[in-house]
Amino acid sequence: MRIVHIATRHRHGGAERNLIHAIEVAQREGHSVTAVVGEESRSGWFPSGTNVVVLPSLVRQPSPRRDLMALRALKGILKDAAPDVVWTHQSKAGVLGRLAAPPRAVVIHSLHMPSFGPEYPLVRGRVYLAAERLCARKTDIFVSVGRELADRYVGADIGRPEQYRVIRSPVDIDRFVGERGLQETRRREVLRRHALDPDRRVGLVISALDKRKRVDLILTSLAAPLRRGLQVIVLGDGPDREALERLVATLGVQRAVHLPGFVEDVAPYLGAADVLVHASTIEGVPQTIVQAHAAGLPVVATEALGIREVPGPLLLAHANGDGLAVRVAEALRTPRSPVDSRLLAEWTLPVVEQEHLQLLRDVSGSRAARLDRSTEATLRVRFARVTGSGSDE
Repeated sequence: MRIVHIATRHRHGGAERNLIHAIEVAQREGHSVTAVVGEESRSGWFPSGTNVVVLPSLVRQPSPRRDLMALRALKGILKDAAPDVVWTHQSKAGVLGRLAAPPRAVVIHSLHMPSFGPEYPLVRGRVYLAAERLCARKTDIFVSVGRELADRYVGADIGRPEQYRVIRSPVDIDRFVGERGLQETRRREVLRRHALDPDRRVGLVISALDKRKRVDLILTSLAAPLRRGLQVIVLGDGPDREALERLVATLGVQRAVHLPGFVEDVAPYLGAADVLVHASTIEGVPQTIVQAHAAGLPVVATEALGIREVPGPLLLAHANGDGLAVRVAEALRTPRSPVDSRLLAEWTLPVVEQEHLQLLRDVSGSRAARLDRSTEATLRVRFARVTGSGSDE
């Protein structure tokens, strides 16, 4: 099949890892893949053999002029590509890509996190809710990373329950399980790499540095323990980096907070830290929490959609951040009780790959049946024109 993926932007995040995995599975099955992404993307971060098209008019922020340009451009791209499958990702591309999809293509939309709900400003949420209901009419399959996320969409009258599949985000569980009981010498090596004191407790944040991830809330909430000896590593990069550096200076905790930027392999840090802290407002199911549980690391998080779906011990603070520092202190006092890694089977690479393979096979069968029906309808019309009989004969 010819598959075209459309994403608003492609960076180093969970949604992007899901997209890469889906492309790799499709390519191994012999399908050809094109990825259309907005200009706020790292277009080089795709599997070899992917045809990548960067669309400058496809941007994250609402812009009627550029959105209309993007819609027109997508229609042209899809007309030329003649795809069997149009697979959209993220809010903006999810709307524009489905509106642009040709009638004969099977349309899949992936839900990585909600595009509407109480986490968003009222007007923005209502606009996207209306858009999702409209686009559901052109959607054959919804692929959700979480059950709570799928339930929110079904509960909002977006499509029908039978259109939804839950396929978890792929996580190399064995790689993270291997970090349990990290040898002390290696642990000290990881911490000293960032001038951290291996004899002091370490909190870990793995996050894009943007507003919805609320790294600023974490640092502000932990300011007092950071001054008393706690250390925090923040792995990730993004538009809020400079603002966070200023906040660290304002709080006077420069020697306790370390921002090394994006790190490809976070597993050693999960083995070296004492607690993972997570405070994102909007999630599908956070991959970092799955990784932490696999590595045997305690997790403190603020309430959010999908947080409770991951099996394992979890200390929850209020959604507004109240009690976050108390929960972190509690986690540091509590002996580790690693989750049985078998409970994380839904996220393992072989299971997720099989789910993707089954999806592609089902889509291929659906596509073939659709073409058969289309051919039959065309023949009926031609027969009626030639014989002058009714089209239902």
